[in-house]
Amino acid sequence: MLMFSGLVYDLLLYVKLQLPTLWEYNRRSMLNLVLTLVQTGVHRRIFSSDTGRPLPCTIPSKGINYTLKTSQEFADYHRLLPLVGRYKAVATAPGYRSKTTSIWLEEAATTVDFILDPEVTPEGNLLRSACES
Repeated sequence: MLMFSGLVYDLLLYVKLQLPTLWEYNRRSMLNLVLTLVQTGVHRRIFSSDTGRPLPCTIPSKGINYTLKTSQEFADYHRLLPLVGRYKAVATAPGYRSKTTSIWLEEAATTVDFILDPEVTPEGNLLRSACES
């Protein structure tokens, strides 16, 4: 067993030493792959309607069984999806009313901004999100 782990270590060390060379040979292909992936799916940002500021929240996508979380600072998101299809996305944040939209993807990426309205109590007071500072 000890000899086997030494072989694995040697192999990993070899691969680590070869990474700069492999990157140089394949850089253009890898960057093209990333560019292709970024140009598919759905992306954009979520805003609060009362302050206009980015609003961190979650976006569950129906039919995919995956919940996307936006970034804390900019409230942006990006979700890779198969090229063609119809999807339903729901943006939710504590203290705000959820918004649902249907997304029809064809061959290019789709941008979808969400603008969420704050929830109001029966007394007319705004509920504040724990995400807002």
